[in-house]
Amino acid sequence: DGLEISVDLEDSYEINLGDELEVLSTINTNGDQLRTVDWSLADQALASGQEQVNVRPLSDAIIEVNISTESGCEARTTALIRVTKERDVYAPNVFDATSFGDNAQFKVYATNAIQEIMSINIYDRWGNEVFHTGSHDPKVETRAWDGTHASQNLIPGVYVYLVEVLLIDGEQRKISGDVLLIR
Repeated sequence: DGLEISVDLEDSYEINLGDELEVLSTINTNGDQLRTVDWSLADQALASGQEQVNVRPLSDAIIEVNISTESGCEARTTALIRVTKERDVYAPNVFDATSFGDNAQFKVYATNAIQEIMSINIYDRWGNEVFHTGSHDPKVETRAWDGTHASQNLIPGVYVYLVEVLLIDGEQRKISGDVLLIR
């Protein structure tokens, strides 16, 4: 019928691994009745009938939206979603074991990209392990070091940590650094 319809998305999107992205389409049917809205991500059907979708891709992907109207007009568009793997574990560089609250213990904070903290190891300046945790889900529990070893307060100083994590895309990472224990 000569009606021109359109559907638009942003040119591209960028999210951190594990984060959810809301993708909004802008649809112009020039007064014609909208019949279908179909979304796909990386060539896999995603959703139908909505002008927006929420996605959580594990890697870079192309998102596509196709629309059609009652009079048979069709339009489609695509956009690139870039998935970055920013720093996914945060650890303080100092804590006061005699204080109260969040700064009283050494805790590892994980982003949505982390599926599992496989281990946390802390070593003194001579390389002796003074703290170890096994595998745990950081969304369910937090494991923290209180500055002790074998129920004894350790001396103030710099300690080294090694954290092993499993990302939601299956990649394993080791993150290391140091933390200053003060009293």
